[in-house]
Amino acid sequence: MMQAEEMARRRELQQMAWERGTSMVRTQTLRKARRQAERSLVMRQNSALQGTISRTMSRERPMSVA
Repeated sequence: MMQAEEMARRRELQQMAWERGTSMVRTQTLRKARRQAERSLVMRQNSALQGTISRTMSRERPMSVA
């Protein structure tokens, strides 16, 4: 009887360890996805800003030479 309880306890501990492991992997995957999304957003914003800057610069009149 004691052996069956020990086996059940071990199975329970293994299940908890597996769940903790999959939870950690899920957390890391979500963090990685969030970082990639933030990076792509920043890249799009930078690209839009560069376009605005170049359009503004091309409209500027050259400084007159004194």
